[in-house]
Amino acid sequence: MNHQLPRRLRRLLFVITAVLASVVLVAGQGLAQAEPSTETTGTTTTTSTETTTPTEADETTSPETTSPEESTTSPEESTTTSETTTTTDNPEQRGTVEVRSVYVNTGEPAGLGVEVDDGQVLGTPFSISHAPGAVKLEPASNPPHASLITSVPVYAHVDAGETVTVTFEFIDTNAQNLGRIDVSLRDRATGAGLGGGVFELRTCEGGTIMSTIPTADDGSGIGFAPDGCYRMLQTSAPAGYRAAAPQTVYIHPGEPIMVTVYNEKIGYVEPRNPAGRTPLQSIPSGPVWRP
Repeated sequence: MNHQLPRRLRRLLFVITAVLASVVLVAGQGLAQAEPSTETTGTTTTTSTETTTPTEADETTSPETTSPEESTTSPEESTTTSETTTTTDNPEQRGTVEVRSVYVNTGEPAGLGVEVDDGQVLGTPFSISHAPGAVKLEPASNPPHASLITSVPVYAHVDAGETVTVTFEFIDTNAQNLGRIDVSLRDRATGAGLGGGVFELRTCEGGTIMSTIPTADDGSGIGFAPDGCYRMLQTSAPAGYRAAAPQTVYIHPGEPIMVTVYNEKIGYVEPRNPAGRTPLQSIPSGPVWRP
């Protein structure tokens, strides 16, 4: 009996030991299987991340998307520029300016250099294409032995598809039957010569302009006109001055005349000189003796 008990205990211990060993073995296998699963999951996750990396996909997609947009925009810009150029160069949307110069007393053409508003100087006669709007024309050089009649500068209006003609008129001073007038424009207060004034000689009958006389810096100006009666009008005064009143002059060939014109400054008040006054005297009162 005593010998059998230990034998049973030994069997029980053997069974317990075997069961524990099995449990340990199963637990070990479970841990071993869990670790590869975690690594695999991590590897899969890592692989998935690398596969879905947006950099390569964006780089591949971006040029394909941008390139068509750029190619689409470029033709539009090119088309707009082409249309603008066509509009500017279309002759139907521009006008024509014809310019000539002539001696009115002989009918002969006068060789004149005219400056157009863009600074280009052309010799008359000439014709240019100009955009619709105003064009400024001004003599750049006068013909020889010529006296200008036309008031300058000339501003002409150009319409699309239309032609405007501008004629600069002169008097040939070498022609016979012309009289000469010398004009001197001066400051009324100081007597100094004034440049920048412009005068016109107009016939007394009809008011036809026969000569335009600008004054130089010293106030002098020269004009020519056929024999007759003229009204001399100051059409332009120097800056800060009032223009003088018109006056009548008579011009005769071979008899030059000199006319002095005074301009007064705007706002000028003539000083008073009491010393030049005449004193007042009282009138005698009372009976007056008569013989």
